[in-house]
Amino acid sequence: RSKDFCFVRDLHRNGFVQILPAINRLRGVVKWTDIVVSHSGSDRSQTGQELKLKRDLRLLQLEEQERPEHPFTLFNLGMTYLEMGQYEQARRFLERTLLVAGPQESHVPKAFALLIQALTELGRHDDAWQGCQHGLHPYANDPELLFRAEVLAHHFGRFDEAERYYLQLLATRCDQVYRSIDRGICGYKARHNLALVYMDQGRYEAAEPLWQVILKDHPSSPEAWRGLITSLLQQDKAAAAAERLSNAKALMSLPGLRLQLDAQLDTHNADYEAASAKLEQAVKSCPHDFEARNALCRLLFEHGDPHQAERAHVQLAGLRQDDPCVHHNLGQIYLRLNLLEDALKEFRAADRLRPNCPDILAHLALAHELLGDIREPCEPHIHPRSVSLRGEGRRKDSRR
Repeated sequence: RSKDFCFVRDLHRNGFVQILPAINRLRGVVKWTDIVVSHSGSDRSQTGQELKLKRDLRLLQLEEQERPEHPFTLFNLGMTYLEMGQYEQARRFLERTLLVAGPQESHVPKAFALLIQALTELGRHDDAWQGCQHGLHPYANDPELLFRAEVLAHHFGRFDEAERYYLQLLATRCDQVYRSIDRGICGYKARHNLALVYMDQGRYEAAEPLWQVILKDHPSSPEAWRGLITSLLQQDKAAAAAERLSNAKALMSLPGLRLQLDAQLDTHNADYEAASAKLEQAVKSCPHDFEARNALCRLLFEHGDPHQAERAHVQLAGLRQDDPCVHHNLGQIYLRLNLLEDALKEFRAADRLRPNCPDILAHLALAHELLGDIREPCEPHIHPRSVSLRGEGRRKDSRR
């Protein structure tokens, strides 16, 4: 009850305040309580959030004028720019706050995590990795830093390292962190990404129980269902996959997903006609479902008529014009059909969207060669998937 324990403001002339700086200054002890504070009345619409960010930015800029180089003001500026998608501005402010903040300040681990996110969004993965290692040195068990580290390790193909970070994170308590945090990174999101690591390694027997646990808590997760059925089929457990689907009550409310999973089972059993019919039904019932169209395109590419595959891929490209894999696969279909100018156009589009990809460059060179010396085109190779299951989230932000 000392008068020295007082709230200080976060934003210029606004009602946002915090008491941790005063407690830390007086070397007080912070303990957990079962008291719950409900915050209501916030406008969660896109327009409402955009207005809030603009207001916060204006107030923070005024605050910076009054308190230049104040670490918490710089931190909030970096976080606000990050939420606005202005990643370079976010990086600058987050790096500045880490230069002037003391290691005991509660926002420092979060600042590291947000800086790593900004660097990742900017495509600076090596710098993001260095930021992870720098942050983990003093904050070895910070959940957000562990999550960022595991995602980056997976991105670089260092699977054993990614597994180690995931397992450490799953043993960490997210409920003992003095800041806002996505609790899912210590639970189903970590399991989801760890399962993807195992699947990329071909360790389907290790991925299977993780998908099972996720579905127990999130029975309607499309990613978990696809992951589970894929892991079972890759282990030649078709009967187990069929039984799991027949008993899945959660799929009754997701008929489009159920059709896709049934088609996956039909494909494994080499019943391509049945699989195609189910996928076409799934696309018809959910015209904007990218995964259904993607599955149909893959099936037609591998086992269908090239003209049918072309029509399906053109429709898919209309939905995902910025997906390099769609253009790459469509280009390979045109190679089959000896439509070389069309193939070259698609490979160029894929190269613009994903520069320096070896597969794309190889097919681009082949298209140029064939245009000068028309020969029987080689058998194309479809990209294994047009999008990653990692969502956030390869982002699999994406990964998650």
